[in-house]
Amino acid sequence: MTIASRAQERISEQLLLEWTNQGVPAATSVNTTFLGYVADDVEGVFVAETGLAYDDSDKIHVKVAVDGVMARFQELSGVTGRNSDKIAERWQRGLIAIAQTSGSERRLLPTSNSVLDPSDETNNTRPDHDRGRWRDFVPNSTGADQDDDE
Repeated sequence: MTIASRAQERISEQLLLEWTNQGVPAATSVNTTFLGYVADDVEGVFVAETGLAYDDSDKIHVKVAVDGVMARFQELSGVTGRNSDKIAERWQRGLIAIAQTSGSERRLLPTSNSVLDPSDETNNTRPDHDRGRWRDFVPNSTGADQDDDE
């Protein structure tokens, strides 16, 4: 199923009728083309914000996507108020939660189990990597062969 079909299952037909047919008071059916466009918008935002593809078999993805459809319709219609703000906030919180638990914000931190230890360097001495034995490896340094640069 698609986000549009999930939205049709979960949002009342009267609301969808009003949202998809704005400016057409005599409309008798849901404009599925417009609903599909909104669902595509929601899916695009979902992928961009979470770093994951929408998975219709994941209940959390479905819930957040349906919230996104409601928020997007209210945004397009210019509806403002406490209820529309709550829906938009719920949509954003859902995206953040998915990103943090299984999406783009859940990254492994680099770690190392190296047995190498840095050498201790003392004050007022040259660091080991600055000693003369390394001059041949630095182009144009004092003592380096000028032909090595080519």
